[in-house]
Amino acid sequence: IEAVAASPRLDDELASILARREARVRVALAGRPALAEPLITQLATDDSPLVRRLVAARSDLSDALARGLAQDRDPEVRWALAGNTRCPPGVLSGLLGDDNLGVAQRAQQLREVLDKSQ
Repeated sequence: IEAVAASPRLDDELASILARREARVRVALAGRPALAEPLITQLATDDSPLVRRLVAARSDLSDALARGLAQDRDPEVRWALAGNTRCPPGVLSGLLGDDNLGVAQRAQQLREVLDKSQ
């Protein structure tokens, strides 16, 4: 089932059905490059931190979802977001002051990379 969930040929209707399956299937789904926005939104609040971490690292992450994931209880989700070049500047600034040192350091590293590229 994971191979089907990860397939680029998977249609949105079947993807929605698979999003209700076990965590390993949702992980495969969250890692797909092409995913409809409603499904990304659903996976951003998934019970599995690994699924949320994959969503936080997506290149098509919306600003609204980034703001929500910046408040995630799992530091590894925030760490993934802090390394996402699509993280909105305001959200990245907030992650600089994260209680988790690893998250704050990763946000600082991304800020430095982004500053150099401008």
